[in-house]
Amino acid sequence: VRPQEKIGVCLKRDENITVVLLAILKTGAIYVPFDQEHPKQRISDLYEHTDCSLMITNTDNTIEANNIFYIELDNLHKHLIFFHRF
Repeated sequence: VRPQEKIGVCLKRDENITVVLLAILKTGAIYVPFDQEHPKQRISDLYEHTDCSLMITNTDNTIEANNIFYIELDNLHKHLIFFHRF
């Protein structure tokens, strides 16, 4: 993530969103909120029109589209354990 890069966030409001927003702001990136109550097609269209480089979400909100690169917070620990091995 680089400064001025647009990062979509589609999470419920809990302690995770606070950490995610602080991390995005710390990098100098731009936070683009997505309402998880919207239909998945609308979220996909908005993602494409806002030119986000990635979406931070959880497995409940994963959008099945080819143009979306996303990070699922609830599966993030699996990836971190993998990288920690090297």
